Amino acid sequence: SCFLEQYCPKDMQRRLEKEFLELRQNDMTVSEYERVFNEKAQFASRYLRTEEEKIDIFVEGLRYEIKDFVTVREITSFNKAVEYARRREHELDMRGALAPIAKKPRVERSDSVPAPQSRRFNSNKKSFSQGASRAQPKTQSQSFSLQV
Repeated sequence: SCFLEQYCPKDMQRRLEKEFLELRQNDMTVSEYERVFNEKAQFASRYLRTEEEKIDIFVEGLRYEIKDFVTVREITSFNKAVEYARRREHELDMRGALAPIAKKPRVERSDSVPAPQSRRFNSNKKSFSQGASRAQPKTQSQSFSLQV
């Protein structure tokens, strides 16, 4: 591992720069992503000549639902970008949109997907109208969970 860019061989420098440029938040919290971002940023200083460049690369690596919120804000500093990202993460977490536990029931509810499909294929047959009405509330709750 290289501590200072000047002591790293060129191939190691390129690998570390590539890791930095390809860094994405994925399942990290904003705080974890910020920590890893700053650790890797020290090896990619040529891509971070201005604070604006640092902000752009940081925001680009955020998860979509957080990035979408941050990009429409006026960002005056790197710390402000991190603050907005944390705020959005907190809002999403409060609604259960980020917690892995909240995602599992949605997947389990998707087991009811065949019922709406049968309803679609058999919507012209009156004998299936009761089955269709039973499947409808599940479809509504499913679409609601996707909007969250």
